[in-house]
Amino acid sequence: MGTYSGKIDGFSLGQMTIKVSKSGYVSGNINYDGNSDILSGAVLDAGALQSVTTVNGSGFTFYGSMKELKGNWKRNGQTGNWSVAKEN
Repeated sequence: MGTYSGKIDGFSLGQMTIKVSKSGYVSGNINYDGNSDILSGAVLDAGALQSVTTVNGSGFTFYGSMKELKGNWKRNGQTGNWSVAKEN
């Protein structure tokens, strides 16, 4: 649970914020290459991201673990990594 912020790198560069609710719902936003989009999805009990994607057509899908606070992303054949830290 909580709010996490960090970065994406690889083919696209930017910042991201992830909010995880008590029920495991994921929301947030991503700012990349001068553009932005909204994140939506879920986190499983073990911490794995489930179906975390952007909702406004930019095509990002995020994979990884909220327990490790990192993972990778894919977008139209492009790939990269993401990492976050919990905000106080």
